[in-house]
Amino acid sequence: MSRSVQAALFDVDGTLVDTNYLHAVTWWEAFAQAGHQPSMADIHRAIGMGSDQMLDKLLPPDRDRDADADVRAAHSTLYATYWSRLRPLPGAADLLRACKRRGLGVVLASSADEPEFNALRAALDAEDAIDAATFAGDVESSKPPRTWWRWHWIRSACRHMRRYSPATRSGTYGPARRPGFRVSAC
Repeated sequence: MSRSVQAALFDVDGTLVDTNYLHAVTWWEAFAQAGHQPSMADIHRAIGMGSDQMLDKLLPPDRDRDADADVRAAHSTLYATYWSRLRPLPGAADLLRACKRRGLGVVLASSADEPEFNALRAALDAEDAIDAATFAGDVESSKPPRTWWRWHWIRSACRHMRRYSPATRSGTYGPARRPGFRVSAC
């Protein structure tokens, strides 16, 4: 492994913890409670977007946007009923520990709010391998369209580790050469 790589950055929700189908079902129910009927297939394809982007993609543009907060709240309430039953995907915790054993800093990043992020971390059960984490409370907005990571999310994670801003080879944000270390988003 190259000595210039000092950290591994991991998404959590749906990547390390098995949540995608739970999100699809709970969004479907939240939409139904609000009188909307996007198909389950459309919802499933939108999993991974920030909720603001999902609502814009799946709901009519002329909707009452003031009601979006109620749809988000319904999803959060429904999804929270699963928190105690969340499970990591096979090998997820082992992967984090293997990175740690190889001398990499392990950083988690998520668009989840703090209570949900804590539930995801508890399900992952790998605190011994995690050096830093960043979640929705650390950023101003959700994910940008068509990308997984915002440059400032990565910078925020690096600040938590007291490192320089990284240059990223796997994303599209930030300059290619900066002091610090390379980060690959997983």
